[in-house]
Amino acid sequence: RMSHNCEDTQAQVYLYLDHELTLWRKMKIRWHLWRCPPCEEGFLFERRLKQRVHDGCVEQPPRELYDRLRTFLRQADGTDAP
Repeated sequence: RMSHNCEDTQAQVYLYLDHELTLWRKMKIRWHLWRCPPCEEGFLFERRLKQRVHDGCVEQPPRELYDRLRTFLRQADGTDAP
């Protein structure tokens, strides 16, 4: 059975990961994670998931955008050089 501390920790894991908690609350969560391997395992999973989503959300602008921007800048500068 999950304890109140486990429920509280799991409910605040994303606030913790997003650095949206007070120092005191972070310390309480860290202490709980240190003492509770199942919660620590869940926390580590969520942290890795958040990092993978972050790393995978990098979009490259389309090549056409670069070409249009270059053309615009050349026209604004008054030069036709590439």
